[in-house]
Amino acid sequence: MMRDYIEFNKNRWNAVSRQKGNPYTIPISHEELMKAKGRPIEVSLTVGRPVPTAWFEKTKGRKLLGLACGDGQQGPIFAVHGYETTIMDYSQEQLTSTGWWPTGKA
Repeated sequence: MMRDYIEFNKNRWNAVSRQKGNPYTIPISHEELMKAKGRPIEVSLTVGRPVPTAWFEKTKGRKLLGLACGDGQQGPIFAVHGYETTIMDYSQEQLTSTGWWPTGKA
């Protein structure tokens, strides 16, 4: 049962990523990342619902695992703020969207 869900989710996000334009499939640009580096962390878990900044202050410099995070929206933001960041996604299309991981495998 769980395997069916994983396959469904992977296939759905592969299709969404190929369509381009969905805000969750657009990686952060270098320019946006450099701007974010000089500001407090600002990320959302869902549209319009930012995560409270206080959550991040308590864990600064810790290890962070980003699940289902594609090829980089929030992961790079945490990395430039000093977190040891690892990102993971089942969607090959999401992982190769920037070209950082040509095979989708790090």
